[in-house]
Amino acid sequence: MQQESVSIWERVLLAVVGPLTAAVLGTLIFGYLLAWIARRQQRAQDDGTIRHDLVSQMTLTANELHFAIVHYIRVRDNRLGEGVTLKEMAPILHEQYRKTRTTGFVLDGRLEAFLVSAAPREHWHAAMDLLAVRYYAAIRQTSENLLKSNAGPDHSGVSLEDLKKLVDDDSKLTAEFRHRLGRAYEEVLESPIRR
Repeated sequence: MQQESVSIWERVLLAVVGPLTAAVLGTLIFGYLLAWIARRQQRAQDDGTIRHDLVSQMTLTANELHFAIVHYIRVRDNRLGEGVTLKEMAPILHEQYRKTRTTGFVLDGRLEAFLVSAAPREHWHAAMDLLAVRYYAAIRQTSENLLKSNAGPDHSGVSLEDLKKLVDDDSKLTAEFRHRLGRAYEEVLESPIRR
């Protein structure tokens, strides 16, 4: 008879402890799974913020100088009418060039620091070198040395011969700049974030 009573207590204990153990383990596993999902979502959100900030800064930096060059060329070629002179516009363009190049180098480092792939930085660097060539072409101060220092795969991505041709055609130079800038954006959005 005592054998039966122990067996009943064992059954009661198993009936209570079994579900309790399953509930605790289930809660731990479920909690871990939820925490893992939350960490992944936070990481994806953080990655998206980094990418958004980089693309926004690249866009602002490149286009500030691009539009200053466009404005300068319009003034230089007398396409704006009366009121704005080249003498007034030149210091504005020069200051914008200096500011853009400085910010461009900072972004160059940020791209290298945040992204695993070198491609975003390479395309960004190429876009900045093409914009520098465009700046010097606009102020009519291109030289063989300037073109050599901005030609090739480590700079504009354009050969010296092709860069010379681009200098003579502002619309093609602008298109090449836009192409490289667009590729830089694509690469920022696709490259894994460095952890």
